[in-house]
Amino acid sequence: MIYSKGELMHPNVKYVKISEEQFSPRLIRVSLFTDGRYIPAGNRFDKRYVYDYELEFYTFSKGAMMIEDKVFPVEKGDIVFRRPGQLVQGILPYSCYLLCFDLLGNTGRNIETYDFGKPMPLQPYYLNDFLDSIPPLFHTPVEDVYMNIFDKILSESISSGKGSSLITKSLILQLLYQIYADTANDECKLLKNSPYYSRIKSSIDYMKKNIKNNIFLCDIARSANLSPTYFNKIFTETLKTTPNDYLTTLRMNAAKELLVRTNMPICDIALECGFSNIPYFSYVFKKYNDMPPLKFRKSYKYIY
Repeated sequence: MIYSKGELMHPNVKYVKISEEQFSPRLIRVSLFTDGRYIPAGNRFDKRYVYDYELEFYTFSKGAMMIEDKVFPVEKGDIVFRRPGQLVQGILPYSCYLLCFDLLGNTGRNIETYDFGKPMPLQPYYLNDFLDSIPPLFHTPVEDVYMNIFDKILSESISSGKGSSLITKSLILQLLYQIYADTANDECKLLKNSPYYSRIKSSIDYMKKNIKNNIFLCDIARSANLSPTYFNKIFTETLKTTPNDYLTTLRMNAAKELLVRTNMPICDIALECGFSNIPYFSYVFKKYNDMPPLKFRKSYKYIY
C-alpha cells in the first residue's frame, strides 16, 4: 500500500476505504497546458494542496514534480497521479494535459467556477487496492494510447454534447484501468525496481518471439549477454519465478488464446506453443489451468 499519512499531508485529509464498485468518476476540469515548455528551467509554481484526484500527462518535459517531500523528474510520456491532501509543486519547463475528477461523483463541485489552486473542502483520500497499486509517477509504455484518451476527454468536455458526462466517466474509468494494467505488468515492475531491467527485458522479448521454438536457459541467458547461472539468479530474484516457469506461463497463455480463438487441433496448438510431445503438453496445461485443453476450450467456446 503506497498511501501517505506524512507530516506534509493536509491536516484535514480523511482516509476512507472503498470498493471498485463505488467508482463513479465525474470530470471537474480538463485543460491543456502548453506555455510551460517555454518557461526557463528551474521556475516553479507555488506549492499547493491537492483537493481532488488529478492526473497529468506530459507531452513535453525537462522539469519535475514535487509530491510531499519527494521530487520526481518527469519526461515526455510520463503520468503523475495526485491524491487529495498531498502537498505538490510543479517545477518547469513542461507541457501537459491536466485532469481533475471526483472519484465517487458526489462532491458537487461547480465545473464553471472550479479553480484547483484555491482552498476548498477535500475529497477523501480513498483507500483501495486498485488505487493503492498505482504509483505517483510512471512512464507510459505506449504514449499514443494515453494521448488518445486524454484528447478524447478534452474534446468531449469542449463539445459538451448529449451524453458527455457518461462518455467522460467511461473514459476516466478506461484511463484508470489502463494505468493499473500497465503498472501491474512485470516489465513495469522491472523498470521501477531492477537495475537489470534492460537485460531481463531483452530476455523476455526473446522468449516471446521464440515461444514455438525449442529454447533452453543458455539461449535465453545469451539474449541478455549473461552467463546462465548468473542470469537465472537475477531473473528469479527480480520476478520471483524462474526463467523456465516464466517461459511456460507465456506458452500456456498462448495456448489458451489459440484454444478459444481458433479451431486448430490440440496437436497443432501444442507444436505452435513449443511442445513436440502432445501428452506432455496436456499434462503441463492441466497442471497450470486445473483442466485439460479440450475442457478449457469447451468452457469458453461454443462448439457445434
